[in-house]
Amino acid sequence: MTDDVLSTSFEPGQPVATSSSDGIRSRVTAGPENPFVGLPGLGSSGRQALSIEWDAPGARVASVLDGPIAIGPRSRLSYDLFFDGSVDDEAPASAHVALDLVFEDGSRLSKARPIDGHGVALTAVAQGTSRILLPRQWNQITCDLAAFAGRTVVAVIASVDAPTAGRAWVDDVSIAPLDPPGDPVDLVDTRRGSNSSPGLSRGNTFPAIAVPNGALLVSPMTRRALDWFYAWSQHNTASGYPAFEGIVLTNEPSPWMGDRNQLILTPTWGADAKPHTFTHADEEARPYRYAVRLDGGLRVDATPSRHGAIIRLTTPDVPGTLRIAHGVADGASRLRQRGDGLWVGWVDNGSGLSTGRSRLFVAIAFDAESTVDPDDPGSVRLDAAPGETVCARVGTSLISIDQAVHVLRDELDVDFDELQTAARSLWAARLDVLEVEGASREELVGIYSSLYRVNLYPNFSDEVADGRIVHASPVLPHLKDSDDEHTGAQLVTGRMSVNHGFWDTYRTVWPLYALAYPVEGAELADGFVSQFRTGGWIARWSSPGYADLMTGTSSDVAFADLDAKGAPLPDRFATYYAGLRNATAMPTEAGVGRKDLRWVFRGAPTPESHEPVSWAFEASLNDYALGLMAARLAGEADLESRAVRRLQDESAYLLGRSSAYANLYDTATGFFQSRHLDGSVRTPVDRYDPRVWGGDYTEANGWAFAFPAPHDVAGLAHLVGGREALRERLDLFFATPEDGDRPGTYPASMHEILEARLTRAGQFAVSNQPVHHIPFLYAFTSTPWRVGEVVHDALRRLFCGSEFGQGFPGDEDNGEMSAWYLFALSGLYPLQVGTPRYTLHAPYLPEMRWHLPDGDLVIRTEGSGGYVEAVTLDGTPVERTWLDHEELVGGRTLVFRLAETPSSWATGEAASAPSHTPWGETPRRWVDVGGEAKVTASHGLDPAPLVDDDPDGGVELPTGCTAEWRFDTQTRVEAYTLMGGPEPMTEAAWRLEALVDGAWAEIDRREGESTDWPGQLRPFVLDAAATVEAVRLTVARGPLWLAQVELLAMRGL
Repeated sequence: MTDDVLSTSFEPGQPVATSSSDGIRSRVTAGPENPFVGLPGLGSSGRQALSIEWDAPGARVASVLDGPIAIGPRSRLSYDLFFDGSVDDEAPASAHVALDLVFEDGSRLSKARPIDGHGVALTAVAQGTSRILLPRQWNQITCDLAAFAGRTVVAVIASVDAPTAGRAWVDDVSIAPLDPPGDPVDLVDTRRGSNSSPGLSRGNTFPAIAVPNGALLVSPMTRRALDWFYAWSQHNTASGYPAFEGIVLTNEPSPWMGDRNQLILTPTWGADAKPHTFTHADEEARPYRYAVRLDGGLRVDATPSRHGAIIRLTTPDVPGTLRIAHGVADGASRLRQRGDGLWVGWVDNGSGLSTGRSRLFVAIAFDAESTVDPDDPGSVRLDAAPGETVCARVGTSLISIDQAVHVLRDELDVDFDELQTAARSLWAARLDVLEVEGASREELVGIYSSLYRVNLYPNFSDEVADGRIVHASPVLPHLKDSDDEHTGAQLVTGRMSVNHGFWDTYRTVWPLYALAYPVEGAELADGFVSQFRTGGWIARWSSPGYADLMTGTSSDVAFADLDAKGAPLPDRFATYYAGLRNATAMPTEAGVGRKDLRWVFRGAPTPESHEPVSWAFEASLNDYALGLMAARLAGEADLESRAVRRLQDESAYLLGRSSAYANLYDTATGFFQSRHLDGSVRTPVDRYDPRVWGGDYTEANGWAFAFPAPHDVAGLAHLVGGREALRERLDLFFATPEDGDRPGTYPASMHEILEARLTRAGQFAVSNQPVHHIPFLYAFTSTPWRVGEVVHDALRRLFCGSEFGQGFPGDEDNGEMSAWYLFALSGLYPLQVGTPRYTLHAPYLPEMRWHLPDGDLVIRTEGSGGYVEAVTLDGTPVERTWLDHEELVGGRTLVFRLAETPSSWATGEAASAPSHTPWGETPRRWVDVGGEAKVTASHGLDPAPLVDDDPDGGVELPTGCTAEWRFDTQTRVEAYTLMGGPEPMTEAAWRLEALVDGAWAEIDRREGESTDWPGQLRPFVLDAAATVEAVRLTVARGPLWLAQVELLAMRGL
């Protein structure tokens, strides 16, 4: 039995059936005028769509297409639907539309209660009330027709059953055979997320081909730009189809960051060099190959290597001239033909956030005779006959033209199919890590496309030159200007990782590497540690160097998480010290370190700081992860005692400082705010509204930052009133609607605000990273079953459209949204990043089998429903909401018994994961008790700069100098910190004495102490806490330049 095809996009000459009767009309019109994504007046594809209009409530039908068409075993119905409606309406009248099929005997598909690809009944009422379809954007609906094989469709109709009058548009209707799911790598659609715009993101991705973590990305281009250079519909021409502006060699980590080193190669066939258009049906977008047939018949295929690509052009069987225009969207470029026929040159361009970029050198070899186009010196004319295939091999290097030529010989001296097979094998090795059962086709596309996104970034930017691994440094100053042959950047031996925003990714991407790809994750992390080794810091946003963007030095927690889960970091100590510098040293430039680190001396950031609450929360989490890593390193057997003591001191200090988030809790409002120097909060209770965006908060509002410190959930619960109060607060979070009318310090058109409204889950804007973890906090309450309830709702509704350029509820940043999706499906979530723990919740699919390096982790469900009734690990009952990493590796089977209603599983307090603060206690953090003392100094020195909470000043203390703190009452001291000055401290010595009961006694002595960097704070923990009347610090070997001194004690709020 064969599968016939019926399809239309309602363009002139294509099939259509219209009708007008019984208060409903179907007619071909221009597309809708008010889309969030795409151009007004166009269809989903093309210029036209079928408008369905009805003037009263009730059930009625309208004509769409006439048959007949025979249904085969692989037939699938697919159509696109657009409707107007309020963003906040969860069941808009105009969404109460579904296509129906009329069979040869007069019966209808709808009578059989078919289920669409989203798991929703394909009826008008079910579709309109599903909460899946979104207004003012095209939605794709599919339905498997295999159960109706052998039947004949005589008509396609639109069924409406709406509560009021309304209007919708239908486009791209088809009944066509669908190939069965193939290998995971061939289920990937790299266009997932590209049906976006700056105003509404469904991913904001582009269809990159590359090898996993490769140095070069290759993509089609629909707009010549350094930001959004490919879009599913946003760049469509007046014809309703996108223009093919070329194949672009790109290094873009995100359209918000922009591209750099961008070379555009635009092939054309015909009498002129005008770009062709194309349809998405004529594209193939896999990780290892992009292919498209353009409207003039020219076929373009591209496949990648690590530093290059082969582009294959197949001309149509009509006369024409094959040209390839070369150039850039912005910036400078030069390409020339050498005597040996190679085309060599460079491109030098980049966005304003492409900090640290350097010139990219290129070498191109054509396998046909090539000359400069006499009509356009910016184009190459190729000697190609109709129906002929020509390949362009493109090698790139950040080092030199010679190295780019080396790439041609080392990576590209194969035919197209061989290179494609090699790239496909590399991707298969990454994607075959996961097998699933019981997933729909769209879910399979989403799962493996998510794994692709996780493995696309970050990118290695190093090269093999003269037999050694070397890179053009993005974090060191250039030695000179680049010339036509060589880079002016400094060349450094070793690997280099780039293209990553750690604030976006630390919550999900790096934990997924730790679980599924520990070796690869460790190597990538060490590539970033190379930035620290040579430039002194790891970038917060590597694009490729030190871009000044986003909050937190989140590589600290990302790499500490790898270490906590046993990933084989090549240099654990360098990885730790990179984080330690972030945590304890003043930044040397805007793009590195923690902004306004001086707030640690005051206990809380002030409103004058940039998004201060966000910075403080990230600091607490990073401090906690680093503190745990320091403790692990202190247990290394081959360390000297002084190194052990230092790590122990740093661990205690950082763990204590990780509770500093609590200083921002405002009991009057019940939310977290920055504080003025007098202790008052930024906004008084009578004016505070947690729904207002910006100000204290990064890309979110007060609700999004109401649940910080996943490492200290018990401490958070204590602040808000206890475990039950935390549950009530979470319930209120999910019940408070996002109205989108309080942008605060952000523009009203900010896309995250619209996406939050479209989520329609209260304040749970899952597309925004600060709320990724919030549903999983229910695991610490008496209702852990709420995790599955909320997460399953998100998985069901918000990741649709994966085969339609959608698939995400917002930006997909370097794999973070993809990794969230994969963890959520699996029933595991790395809530407490930096620890080896995973939070358990109801898995979404019947079975997921993770092929981990040391044995499979099988996650299986029994029963139905979204509520956990029982859990077993290798047959042993699990009565808690968490498991350690070591419990999941080595070949394990985790079984969840599910139920349709909530159960009592793991509802007790003891079932919760460990927390930094014990249950029932207040968070305890370091307090500088030195501020309660009178401070004096010998040698006629003014000690005020030592204790003014301003590290910009300081005092030089000579040998024998004493600084003394005298208290009015006996005061407990447990530790102290010294911050060095502009030059690192070297081999210093001092002693600390305490006045107790009128007598001085030594409580600490240090010798041979140094700081590693200028402006670094060093903590020192006493062997035993002392209750003192006074403390004095005496320099035994100086001079000792100090910017700040603190005397610390742990205190609760």
